[in-house]
Amino acid sequence: MDVKVGVCGIPRRLELLASTLDIVEVQETFYRPRPDKYKAWRLKAGNLEFTVKAWFLITHGLNKMLLKKSKLDVGKPGYSGDDYGGLKPTKPNMEALEEVFRSAKALHARIIVFQTPPSFKPDHPFEIAEFFNTVVREGYIPVWEIRGSTIRYLREIKEITKTTEGLVIATDILKMPPLEYAADILYTRLHGLGSGTVNYRYKYTKDDLILLKDRVNWYMSEYKKETGYILFNNIYMYDDALLFKNILIREKSY
Repeated sequence: MDVKVGVCGIPRRLELLASTLDIVEVQETFYRPRPDKYKAWRLKAGNLEFTVKAWFLITHGLNKMLLKKSKLDVGKPGYSGDDYGGLKPTKPNMEALEEVFRSAKALHARIIVFQTPPSFKPDHPFEIAEFFNTVVREGYIPVWEIRGSTIRYLREIKEITKTTEGLVIATDILKMPPLEYAADILYTRLHGLGSGTVNYRYKYTKDDLILLKDRVNWYMSEYKKETGYILFNNIYMYDDALLFKNILIREKSY
């Protein structure tokens, strides 16, 4: 089993991350992909692996708050709000996806993460599978992070995974187990403990991280996962990731 540890975002210099961690999930591509910028990142990063978070236009549509934060226009002329979001294989979503592909190519990333909103209803499984299969055909591994009430749609999610080769379903495994019928990669995004979906101000304790280690080992063995991606997504992400990686190293040395 190969377990890779990293962070969601860039909390330190890329050179430092490259010398201490295994992986960075690029977050700014969620707000606005900038493919031409990422070639310089790749040169600084050495053997650090990148994954890329997909543009919110594809997952959240024309969300007013995200549009304001990203300083984007409302959309291209001739397209309606219904043309964006929802993992639909529409022309504007595909155009946005092309920018994500360009970003992934510049970073030599093989994984693209699609984070849908907590209220997302995957009630059009055929279209979602068609969308994810487009990602697979381009040579990338799609990771779909399900959150909130989306988990209630287990029948639809299972149908989508059955018709999409290599689709990975991501969860926070300290809050929810991975889905056993998903692909042979374990991909978990850790958003802090406590009430609510996220608690970015949470700092993981050593006991939390030992529990995480045990869950990673058990899930990867039980569900026959070949590679594990363990990503911290809190304000203490670098320190927590570094401590967790050291815990894994000490376990291997015994």
